[in-house]
Amino acid sequence: MKYIMLIIPVILLLNITVVQATSVRSEQILRQLNTDMQDAPGTARIVGGSDTDPGDYPFMAALVNVSQQLSTSLTVNSLSYSSSPFTFSPTGQVSGEIVSCGLAGDVCEGVENRICLIERGEFTFAVKTLNCQAGGGLGAIIYNNVAGSVNGTLGNAFDGDIPVVAISQQDGQALVQLQNANASIEVSVLSGSTQNARCGGTFLGGKWVLTAAHCVDSEFSNQLRVNVGEYDLRDGADQAIPISQIYIHPNYVDNEFDNDVAVLALTREVDAPSIELADAQTTEQFAATNSIAKSIGWGGRIGYGVQSGDGPTGNFPDILQEVELPLLTNSQCRQIFAESRGISSSQTGVTDQMICAALDFGGKSACQGDSGGPLFIESNNGPLQVGITSWGIGCAVAGYPGVYARVGALLDFINATRFGMGITGDSRFTNSPVGNPFRQTYTVTNNSQNTATPVFSLSNSTDFQLISDDCNVLLAGQRCEISIDINAASPGLKQTSLTLTSDIPDMPTNGMRIQGFAVASASTLRNAVGPQNAAITIFSGGDRSWRVNNSGGVISGNIDDRQQSILIAQVVGEGRLEFEWSVSSEENVDEPSEPFDALYLIVNGEQTDFISGDVGFTQQSIELPEGTHLIEWSYRKDPAASSLEDSGSVRNLMFVTDSTDVPQPPSSEPPAQPTSSGGTSVWILLFLGTAFMVRRQKSTVR
Repeated sequence: MKYIMLIIPVILLLNITVVQATSVRSEQILRQLNTDMQDAPGTARIVGGSDTDPGDYPFMAALVNVSQQLSTSLTVNSLSYSSSPFTFSPTGQVSGEIVSCGLAGDVCEGVENRICLIERGEFTFAVKTLNCQAGGGLGAIIYNNVAGSVNGTLGNAFDGDIPVVAISQQDGQALVQLQNANASIEVSVLSGSTQNARCGGTFLGGKWVLTAAHCVDSEFSNQLRVNVGEYDLRDGADQAIPISQIYIHPNYVDNEFDNDVAVLALTREVDAPSIELADAQTTEQFAATNSIAKSIGWGGRIGYGVQSGDGPTGNFPDILQEVELPLLTNSQCRQIFAESRGISSSQTGVTDQMICAALDFGGKSACQGDSGGPLFIESNNGPLQVGITSWGIGCAVAGYPGVYARVGALLDFINATRFGMGITGDSRFTNSPVGNPFRQTYTVTNNSQNTATPVFSLSNSTDFQLISDDCNVLLAGQRCEISIDINAASPGLKQTSLTLTSDIPDMPTNGMRIQGFAVASASTLRNAVGPQNAAITIFSGGDRSWRVNNSGGVISGNIDDRQQSILIAQVVGEGRLEFEWSVSSEENVDEPSEPFDALYLIVNGEQTDFISGDVGFTQQSIELPEGTHLIEWSYRKDPAASSLEDSGSVRNLMFVTDSTDVPQPPSSEPPAQPTSSGGTSVWILLFLGTAFMVRRQKSTVR
């Protein structure tokens, strides 16, 4: 089963007025609506949608990577093959024998002074190329693992220096049969720049663009540019505008796609038509009558199913696409998902911050590449945006609606960011031991035109303490920082609501919910996890605690979807922490850097590594400076299937230090977690061996 974050292409919408609130349309009428849309002449196939006309949607924006325009050529045994470039590929011309390197997940063997032939999948294009180069390869040919050509990037941080070209699956499979044939590849630079769309967005006016949080939840997102009014991706790369600031909803949940919204501030204002945003009440009216909405984007146009091995999509267009879909109420959406997956409505992951759209019979849907684009209604007063393309299961599968962030439920954040004061930062507290003070920092920004005084309050002052002494009067455009300490006296999930108001009446503001686990001492695990050491104290908790593993070491608790089992070692002093870890879990074999279920390693609040799938015990070590450190192993499950043993394990934990004196843990000053700016701290734009950005294959980012 596959969840996918969407970037949905959409079809022409009916021009309708905003409907008055009515009772929910009967199922019979809804079925008739779906039938009418299916049989309507001229209606495009869903996943691919149909071409829009130039100028139809001037508010549409593309989030793009801009790079040099490259040209490629490939000849094998003097026969020319069609090829295409990877963005950020080194240039050059090389010749040599072809040697197959499979998926190139490890250093290629037998390729010295030869050309690597590599299949797409599992690993990033950059990793594949570097493994070819590490084996002595002169260049690389990467062929698709599905029908059609490859359209990908090595990433602007790629540091290899061998040329790389892409070819189709059919040509690649033919070349596999031509081992040791003589080949020549060339990559050269053309004049001008080219752009590669990563997500969609909508222009709100001035310098502001609306998109999905998962599109920009990355430390590399500030390298993206935005093309407002984009239509044909083959033109206009030089007009793309840099991003000056990224504001992600403070309660965005990256593995559940809740509050999947972000607002981008561009480096300059744009003179272009903007889209209007539908409020909560209007959105409810549209959903209650199953109004026809439109979705637009540059996403893949090949649908696929929900079984393991289905997908990915392909056939990405240059021309903006459109498709029509009926809106669903959240009750209808949850019921459809529940029946399709054999679960309860409460387990579907569809929250009040989401809205769904789908045809009963499938065949039309958003897909990877459409994320961040709009779902909107064509009213007599112009387009009204009700949703932001977010996620789905499969692409265009009957019984699996596309899911969008509900704009009307997110207006407080959007308006506070554009016109008032807002808070950005990590809504999840780093899991910490009971009685162990821990501090996180948050940024408050005044985006209004007025000087204002922020006023803060916390709903839970027992486990949390607010420190806002340095955040008083804010001039227009000014920022300040506040801190929140957690020092829980009892184990369990700890939550608080941080409220922000202003001394200026009617100024938009947004607050945030903050939560994290306080975990209890786990002395019963101490002997099992590794040799005794006074510098190490063991804690465990979360939704289920870890337990002693009968085969050695400790093993994570039996958790359900969207839960985590936490093991923490508090380590005092300078030295090297060594351990072995393993995992037996559901694996995302198509996009291994975006796991389904996994065992994560978090060092002092920073996620540093994870393992997923069927991984036996492997040795790891962490160099720790002087001080007190929190080392966390967290087994987490996404909202879908399970496989294998569904657990993570740790054993042979030991701390190696030259000092025999072990300092005592601090008793008052909380350690500070690395600051989260709320804009570029979580999602890394990994350009995998795929032509689109996918947060997950199960819960698919669109």
